[in-house]
Amino acid sequence: SKATVSVLNWHCGCVCGVDARMAAASTSSSTSPLKRSYGTMSALQPDATVRLRGGVDLPVLGLGLSHNGGYCEDAVVAALNAGCGLLDTAARYGTEGCIPQAVRRSNQAYSDITVTTKLWPGAAGDIPRAINKSLQALEREQHDVYLLHWPEMEIAGRRGRAARAEAWRQLELAQEKGAARAIGVSNFELSHMEQLLEDAATPPALNQIEVHPYQQPDTLIKRCQDAGVVVQAYSPFAKGAIFHDARIADIAACYKHADETAVTAAQCVLRWLLQREIVTIPKSTNPRRAVANAAVFDFELSDKHMRELGTFHSNMRVTWDPSSIP
Repeated sequence: SKATVSVLNWHCGCVCGVDARMAAASTSSSTSPLKRSYGTMSALQPDATVRLRGGVDLPVLGLGLSHNGGYCEDAVVAALNAGCGLLDTAARYGTEGCIPQAVRRSNQAYSDITVTTKLWPGAAGDIPRAINKSLQALEREQHDVYLLHWPEMEIAGRRGRAARAEAWRQLELAQEKGAARAIGVSNFELSHMEQLLEDAATPPALNQIEVHPYQQPDTLIKRCQDAGVVVQAYSPFAKGAIFHDARIADIAACYKHADETAVTAAQCVLRWLLQREIVTIPKSTNPRRAVANAAVFDFELSDKHMRELGTFHSNMRVTWDPSSIP
């Protein structure tokens, strides 16, 4: 059972499976068939998933957890009760240990929830210990998805590419020994990704990066997707900036849900990401909004609006900027 605490012995095997196919529109792939072995979405329905290297069927829409100071258990429980199957946290956030209690309050079994967590660079000197610590906090025997949180770190005096390669080798070993089903990275820019694809024995399953209408790193997104590396967007609402953009409000106003209620700006942007084959983990500490964010599967953005949203890029970042890290 995933919900049983077990200090890491690295004794289990990895899981494999068949690929799914994407059945929804995107800005770049609507006229050409998808041929990647990994990173291909199933049809965009409430239970839609994307297959990761390592055999994890990752829900395409999850809930990002805030740092401990902004964490709201009621929002997590509400999202889980509404069917959310993916929670994203990190050792850095201080909320790994909050997840088991929230799941116990929900109507879902912990074994049905996919959890992503991350290694903070400060713990890179003893990665097995960091992996164990997160497993204990999460009350799990094996990580579903375990990521390098940031591309800058130091290991035994090495920095830059050499340190990332060593950290990645340790994640590969952890996966081989059963500590994690899928392994990936977060905040890796194009240069970091190119280096890792050269250095890795096992390519990353996922790259979690900042993506929203004003931050569209299309070259990086395409490189990842072409390599079967799933792109996962954090901060999809640009920390609230989309809610003050009349252009997005105008696009959202063109759509209604099946029950004739209005599509919100948040739902419009999340649907835009999914139609681009970008999975996403919006945060919310409001239970009502945490549930509403998942209502994106009963409408589809037109090609015209997909293209229009694609023109909003201004290179605005609302969180950490890894672009200067060598």
